Amino acid sequence: AYDVDNDDFSELPRNRNFTINPRLFFYPDPSLSIMLGNSYTRGSNTGGDMEVIEGKTNALHTYFEKNSTIRNTGTLEMDKKFASGNRMKLKQSVGLFDRIINLPAYMFSGFNTNSFTDLSLLLNKQKHTIIGGLNVVFDKFNHRNTSVLDAQSFTSGIYMQDAWDISDKIILESGLRVDHVNYKNNNYSKNQVFVLPRVSAMFKISHQFSSRIGGGLGYKIPTSFTEETESVQYQNLQALNNVEAERSVGGTADINFKTNITGDLAFSINQLFFFTQINKPLILQSDIFGNLSFVNAAKPVISSGFETNLKLIFREDLKLFVGYTFTDANAKYRAGNQFLSLVPKNKLNLTL
Repeated sequence: AYDVDNDDFSELPRNRNFTINPRLFFYPDPSLSIMLGNSYTRGSNTGGDMEVIEGKTNALHTYFEKNSTIRNTGTLEMDKKFASGNRMKLKQSVGLFDRIINLPAYMFSGFNTNSFTDLSLLLNKQKHTIIGGLNVVFDKFNHRNTSVLDAQSFTSGIYMQDAWDISDKIILESGLRVDHVNYKNNNYSKNQVFVLPRVSAMFKISHQFSSRIGGGLGYKIPTSFTEETESVQYQNLQALNNVEAERSVGGTADINFKTNITGDLAFSINQLFFFTQINKPLILQSDIFGNLSFVNAAKPVISSGFETNLKLIFREDLKLFVGYTFTDANAKYRAGNQFLSLVPKNKLNLTL
């Protein structure tokens, strides 16, 4: 544990982690590859009062936060190549996640099971690369202390994507995904269908200039586990009730320029603009008794801005990256200050 500002409270917890991730690769014939893997992680993080962390608890030093986690994920990947150049891929994973949070006079203990299956087929045509497939996602959470937060979801989806080389200068990529989602807990059950188109295009204007533009729809099903509820260790959190998935619409557009300033010095710049609107956002509310619950807001969250990235490369060995992002994120459902405090308005990144 580390106390940065000498206030006897840890900024970095004591951390003990163990991870093992073996993988086996099989090649029955030149056209078929199979990968079997398993990842196991066991971790313990203890933060809070430095005296307590060091085992010196007394009447003045009592507070601690301890997170204990065990995660195990098994994976299977199969890749079959056909003589025509087409490919078929199967991906499967099963994950188990056990988590315990201990605080003075409070404990959270839960177990999560999830699985992901995806089967896809890639077809290579003259000017088209087509990917189609289907997938199934299952997620279930059991709260050991109480059944309040017990929940599960099941998603089945089909998708198709086409990358079309219209010419040497224009590439168009379009896709459509359709998902059927069921999510439920002890309070309610809801079924929703999402039709999610997206399209993007790349324009190679010249050797030095290129541009991309794209947009699409998205969604996120309700969950009790967010950054806000994590910060209070899920204390006094009530079960989801009659809420529905958030829906989003968004788009980006950028322009790129690259050139050689000298024989040894290369320069490039990317200017990106973005916009996202999240409809029916889930917001956390508190009643007079301190109980926390989620509701769908009537008005959206809207985020827009731009990002500028510069890159200087000297003889491929010395690289300077300069990035600046401006984000204007506003919660339109708020009557007063609509600025989202957890989203930085200005962000500068310098890497040499």
